[in-house]
Amino acid sequence: MRPYAWTQLPQAARKGAAFAALLKDDKNLRLVVPQSRTCCGGLPILRRGLELGCRLWLIPDVTLALAMRNCDAVLVGVETFFNDGSFTNTVGSLTTAVVASHFAVPFYAVTDLTKADLTGGQEAQPQRVFAQPLKNQNDLVDQGRIETTYSPLERVPARLVTAFVTEKGFVEPAGIWSAAQSDFRGVSS
Repeated sequence: MRPYAWTQLPQAARKGAAFAALLKDDKNLRLVVPQSRTCCGGLPILRRGLELGCRLWLIPDVTLALAMRNCDAVLVGVETFFNDGSFTNTVGSLTTAVVASHFAVPFYAVTDLTKADLTGGQEAQPQRVFAQPLKNQNDLVDQGRIETTYSPLERVPARLVTAFVTEKGFVEPAGIWSAAQSDFRGVSS
């Protein structure tokens, strides 16, 4: 079996449970872990993969397209999902979805139905500073024209999502909001 690409694991226990189930079905499963300089999101995934005893392949996130050709599926976490079937997650998720789409690799978003957006999509986006590459580069920093902030979350459109993996099983993006509403009457569309 080809490796599964797992990226962005904000809730290690939930996604870890999904991965453990996959590993139970295939002891040869290999976990592809892209690592970026922006948020080091691959480290928790590596730790969980080691705990589960699977084979691991750590790659720089810029080589994702090369690794994707050898993957059967992609699983990512979800911070929040929206009534249009899109969702937000750690930066890098959109790139992963685009690359998966290009190579026709199914892209799954693993989430609890409690992560439905209740703000109407108006949540403030936090900002982070990506200054590590400029460390000890005073000639560049002193110019004052280099912006180093970015949003740690990005939105993945529904058209790039094969399905959501939820406590109710697989749910297509067009049905994720209805699935959440059926469980949580407080969610409005």
